[in-house]
Amino acid sequence: WKTVGPAGREAEDELWGRFRAATQAFFDRRSSTFAERNQSERENLTKKQELIARAEALVYSGDALSASREAKDLQAQWKEIGPVPREQSEAIWARFRGACDRIFESAHGERDRQQNEWHVRMREAMIRKREQLNSLRESITHDEANIERWRASLSTLQPGGKSEEIGKSLEDESIDVMDRIRDKQTRAEDLRSSITDIETKLRE
Repeated sequence: WKTVGPAGREAEDELWGRFRAATQAFFDRRSSTFAERNQSERENLTKKQELIARAEALVYSGDALSASREAKDLQAQWKEIGPVPREQSEAIWARFRGACDRIFESAHGERDRQQNEWHVRMREAMIRKREQLNSLRESITHDEANIERWRASLSTLQPGGKSEEIGKSLEDESIDVMDRIRDKQTRAEDLRSSITDIETKLRE
């Protein structure tokens, strides 16, 4: 405006008035925009401070895995909140990140502990199943030996009289024992399959 020459006395006052009104409107809008931005940043600061308080409380929640899940949700909320005043931005981010890092470190340790406990339980279960399997094998071997002994006894019996009664009793007993052997073999196969499954899981 200052570098432009005069427009004549009659138009000068009108043009100057219009120019001042236009520039004043611009500065008013500019001030309003800055005021709104400052207000928004202060509100964002309050929201992020609330998230910090929640994150820091989770550090001492006692349930590391649940705290870890909640911390991830807080991180998502943090990203959705707009900027805060520049002079406080770095400090509040450092506090929030520090709290989340402690939560995740604790959760990682808890997962390791639970994983170790799981491995111990699985190994103990496998040992018990192997002991049961060995016991079944011994029992099957014992039953099979009895059957062989009874069969040998049957071959020595003479026809007629008391021998037929003894032979029938040995045959019935052999049939019962063979049924028990098949049942034990089925259980032994189930145990072998279960042991194999455990060994596979432990290798994963």
